Amino acid sequence: MKSILAITVATLFCAGSAFAQAPAAPAKPAATVAAPAIPPQGNTAAASAAAASPAASICATKAVDKNGRKLHGAAKASFMKKCEVNTLK
Repeated sequence: MKSILAITVATLFCAGSAFAQAPAAPAKPAATVAAPAIPPQGNTAAASAAAASPAASICATKAVDKNGRKLHGAAKASFMKKCEVNTLK
């Protein structure tokens, strides 16, 4: 039983050492060609209207949760909608 355990540990040690010595792939240089502009997915008319609104920039800075982290997704969309309505009043 001790010999099986010793062989297993030695095998794992050798295999781990072999994998640890693998060289890292060299980093590729960044492409200097500009990527084509791709419009955002979804309702682009609403996104452009919200971006053009002065209330959008005010509300975007206020879109944080109770822990101070930025809101994302549906929570942010709902907050922005309510904030813009209240800001325009």
